[in-house]
Order: sequence, then C-alpha cells, then structure tokens
Amino acid sequence: MQDRYLVTLSKKAQKDKAEFTKDSEQTKIENMLLKMETDPFYQPCEKLTMNLTGKYYRRINIHDRLVYEFRNVEGYKGEVYVIRMKGHYKRVHGLLLM
Repeated sequence: MQDRYLVTLSKKAQKDKAEFTKDSEQTKIENMLLKMETDPFYQPCEKLTMNLTGKYYRRINIHDRLVYEFRNVEGYKGEVYVIRMKGHYKRVHGLLLM
C-alpha cells in the first residue's frame, strides 16, 4: 500500500480551478492539493455539518472554498475527492448534494 493519498478533482472542480486567474490563487490551490497528498486533514481544515457531514473545506480566498470528501480507495491510503473550488460552501450547498 502506498503512503500517499490520491487527490482527484471532479469535473466541476476542474472547471472551477481553471477560473482562478491570479497566480497567487493558482499557487495556493496547487500547494493545498500537494499537501493533501500526504495529509488531507492538515490544519486549517474545517468539517462541514448537517447535510454536508463527511465533507471538509479549506479557504482559498474570502469568497471561495475548496470543498472535498475523503474516500477509501485501493492502492492508496485513501482518496481526497475535490468537489468544488468556487463559491462559499453555503452558496453551493445544493450543488454539493448532487
């Protein structure tokens, strides 16, 4: 078994990622994804509650959050599945439940 986590972006997260135009935001996102390969729960990491239990988020900027969930997957310690990157989790609540 590998000692790393598999980081996978949903199609929506891939589109969201492409919408970030500032180099600083792109760098921050890349650093987050790289760190999550070794520890998806490094701090600061916030748990979502209620209908979004099991999902976590990290702040990209004042408006945007990287929302993800943890899954078990063979060959890795687990999978970090990134659901969204644009918008605050409250605003995209309906889309996260799909």
